[in-house]
Amino acid sequence: MKSPSLDLKDIHLPADPSWWPPAPGWWALAVLLIVALAIGLPWAWRRGRSVRQRRLTRVVFNSALAAPDLNLAQLSELLRRAVRLRDPNAAALTGEAWLAHLDDALKTREFLGEAGRELLAGPFKPLASAPSTALLDLCQRWAKQVLK
Repeated sequence: MKSPSLDLKDIHLPADPSWWPPAPGWWALAVLLIVALAIGLPWAWRRGRSVRQRRLTRVVFNSALAAPDLNLAQLSELLRRAVRLRDPNAAALTGEAWLAHLDDALKTREFLGEAGRELLAGPFKPLASAPSTALLDLCQRWAKQVLK
C-alpha cells in the first residue's frame, strides 16, 4: 500500500495581542488610582497647610514670648490664636472653661492655679501689665505641647 502524500503547511503563530484596549483589570486599576488621588491629594494638601500654620504660629508665639514688652492682653490673644488652630470653637471660651481647656492640653491644672489666673483679669486692666515669669514658663510649655 502506498501512503498518500500529505500536503502539510508550516505552523503559523497568531499575532501578538494589541495593547489597546487594555484588559478589564487595567481599567479597574486606573479607576482605583484616580479615586485614590482624588481623595489623597486634597487630604495631603490640608495636612501640609495645617503643619505649616502650626510651625508659623509656633515661631510667632515663641518670638512674642521672648519680647520684653509683652503684656497680658497680647499673651491672651496669642494663646487664643494658637488654640484656634487646634479647636476653632475653643477660642470663644471664657473664664474657668478657658483655663480648663488650656490645662487639658498639658494634662495638668496649672492654668487654673495662680499663674494662669492672671489671664482672666490681666487683659482687662486699664494699664497693660506684664505677665509673671511663671505664666510665661507655663505658656512656653503649653506651646511646645500643642504646637508640635
